[in-house]
Amino acid sequence: MRAAEFFAGMGLMRAGLERVGVTTVFANDIDTTKAALYRSNWGDDVLVVEDIRNLHGDDIPDAEIATASFPCVDMSLAGNLAGLDGEQSGLITEFCRILIEMGERRPRAVIVENVPGFATVNGGRDFAQVVEMLESLGYAVNSIVVNASAFVPQSRARVFLLGALGEQPQALVRVGRDRFDVRWMDVDEYARLQGAETLNYDSVSERQAMFALGDAVCVPVIEWLGQNWLMRLAA
Repeated sequence: MRAAEFFAGMGLMRAGLERVGVTTVFANDIDTTKAALYRSNWGDDVLVVEDIRNLHGDDIPDAEIATASFPCVDMSLAGNLAGLDGEQSGLITEFCRILIEMGERRPRAVIVENVPGFATVNGGRDFAQVVEMLESLGYAVNSIVVNASAFVPQSRARVFLLGALGEQPQALVRVGRDRFDVRWMDVDEYARLQGAETLNYDSVSERQAMFALGDAVCVPVIEWLGQNWLMRLAA
């Protein structure tokens, strides 16, 4: 299977999907620091450093899956809980626009990821709006909450929307323990917590690398989703 990775960051969604045999054929992010880390680990062949608002469906190669770890700041107090009205978190609508523009080429599966506040901000209306946008494109959407503590020694709950073209049973699964145990770490420790200890971080400062890690998905979580959901779609 081939993946198009939006809001790619340093590429941890790619890291998880590659463990189950998915090949990334397109990646996009606007942050140059994260792009430097992406290039140092994955090369420059598929990465497009550009504002997603400047991309169009014709720019995206054929892929069976599209991922979107869209900005979370407006889903939290840091962004005044603006939700989809916020300048950054609202960019998920651009992802949906691109899917529309891809027409019949749109991927058969999508993974959308964000913080738990995504499900509750603005009384859950924003969450419902994103689900409705995906459903209008023909995706049957399931939601799942996965805590990274089921795989690595940190509590990091994230909401995933899993969309597949065609009918799929609805499910809500909570994995992990609701417990926080936080301390300052170096980049190697932080990388291990994200299941990304084999990647290279020398292209940026330690502070920048830790920021990128902190803004990314947990690699084993993506691998788990790939094995237990994505690969079953491909079967």
